[in-house]
Amino acid sequence: MNIKTTYITLNDGTKICAPEEANLMSNYVLLEQGDWFEDEIHFVRHFIKPGMIALDIGANDGLYSTAIANNLGDNGKLWCFEPTPNTAKALRSTIEKNKLEKQVEVIEAGLSDHAGTATFYLSPNAELNSLTSSTETSEESLTIKLLTLDQCKKEHDWKKIDFIK
Repeated sequence: MNIKTTYITLNDGTKICAPEEANLMSNYVLLEQGDWFEDEIHFVRHFIKPGMIALDIGANDGLYSTAIANNLGDNGKLWCFEPTPNTAKALRSTIEKNKLEKQVEVIEAGLSDHAGTATFYLSPNAELNSLTSSTETSEESLTIKLLTLDQCKKEHDWKKIDFIK
């Protein structure tokens, strides 16, 4: 399924690529407030410093990813994990639109205690996608790739990780 997207501009000028539907949970909040409402976003913006190494697990459309990457400077790096193709595509668009390609690498996979695959249940609100079927997910599901944190640490030669969302 290919989802039509648009860019939502936040109060600070950051552009988030999101599904066109304004009535979706995140879209509604971002359009109405121009920012995210949870205090964690403010913490991230103040905690992240230049040169840090960070992970965004379940990066979605990139709201937290951009907040992290904007503070990393030239020597920091962020790895974003997003397992669903449509959402990973939107995340890549968000990263490109905000010129953060140098700081960010998108990994189209989920993290688990084992490598392999899993069934992922989808919701119109991507932040509600889940490994278990629920009232928030639709009948639609797909098979996603699973990696382990240890596997990624070795592959990307992480010496330390300063922040994990």
